Amino acid sequence: MNFKLIEELDTDTGIDWWNSNRERVNVVIRSFNDWQITHRFDEWEGRVVIAKAEACERYGESNDFSCWQYEILSDIKDFVRSNIDDSE
Repeated sequence: MNFKLIEELDTDTGIDWWNSNRERVNVVIRSFNDWQITHRFDEWEGRVVIAKAEACERYGESNDFSCWQYEILSDIKDFVRSNIDDSE
């Protein structure tokens, strides 16, 4: 079992909407990291992480997310899916 922990994004940019968008992504990052450390790759918790990432992407569509924020969310979903598929 390989871990892929992601560092949270800086939310002290001085620009309110950037900070807000980054905090939304940080919620998913925290959930993703917890899924690995606390929940030990539990399938149900993994599906929760995917749902949070997808909801965050939908939020980002109307709130000017940057491409790199979508890449983080996509990487998270791909990693979770690959580990859930392996456990089945």
